[in-house]
Amino acid sequence: MKRTRTRALATAPVALLALTLLMGCSPADQGGGVDADGCALPGNKSDAVRVTGDFGTELKLDSRVSAQSFQRTVMQSGDGAPVEAGSWFVGKLNIFVGESGNVYTQEESRFVMSSERLAPWYYSMVNCASEGDRIASVMPAVDMLGPGGGGGEIADDDTLVAVLDLGAVLSPGAGRAVGAEQALPAGFPGVAVDANGVPSIADAAGAAPGASVQFAARIVGEGPVVEPGQTVLAHYRSVVARTGTVLDDTWTATALAFPVDQALPGLAESLTGQTVGSQVVVMVPSAGGYQPDEFESRGMRADDIVVYVVDILDAG
Repeated sequence: MKRTRTRALATAPVALLALTLLMGCSPADQGGGVDADGCALPGNKSDAVRVTGDFGTELKLDSRVSAQSFQRTVMQSGDGAPVEAGSWFVGKLNIFVGESGNVYTQEESRFVMSSERLAPWYYSMVNCASEGDRIASVMPAVDMLGPGGGGGEIADDDTLVAVLDLGAVLSPGAGRAVGAEQALPAGFPGVAVDANGVPSIADAAGAAPGASVQFAARIVGEGPVVEPGQTVLAHYRSVVARTGTVLDDTWTATALAFPVDQALPGLAESLTGQTVGSQVVVMVPSAGGYQPDEFESRGMRADDIVVYVVDILDAG
């Protein structure tokens, strides 16, 4: 049975069997570890992984693998951009139970390359990779799912085989909106940016959003238009208009990749149709997707307004 789970992929929470083993004894793990640059090394178990399927599609595991340590092998080398800290990478991830070949999950994978945001096994798998690579990693299930994370279906000492087809590596560039500046409409707060592009929001208390979401592009980028269903890479800061209190701020960490359709409704509306490279200022009242209990749980009043400044760095 195919399962789609993402919890094994991200740090918080940590993304996402009938066949018998081949006859004979399984040789001990050999190889693995990391090199002087911190890149995970191949071993006899990751080298033994064999799959069938076109690049970027749902694959079939042809080999049977039992491993007691993490190993990583580049099955196919690409010649595209390397993955670097802050890069946004896009790929097709297939995870199998090594002893049986059964599918654990097969899903699109879109994440920012960050040791703080990715689970250790996934960071080790993608680190030192390049666009176009097909990478195989093997590991005990406990290393991916945590103790008991298999829910009784997968034991901690079972083997999971992850195969990633790295379809695209998208750089956030300068990490800020770049484009033509324009004046915000009347009733919007003032926005200024420092030398690194980090925004500050002034006069938010005087903003006049009315009963519905209002948004405007302060900087208009020259990139492609954000379409419904896409995942965007963005920096953003949000503040409570009445108090100026900062609620969320990616500028202190790493840009965030998220499906635009799964964002707060007011944000989804404001980002769809904008161009990559734009900076969008959004005023979101409770009617824009917040509920009064959400406001109150964060120390706000039910009638408070949240002001967002969002730099759209990439979309796809």
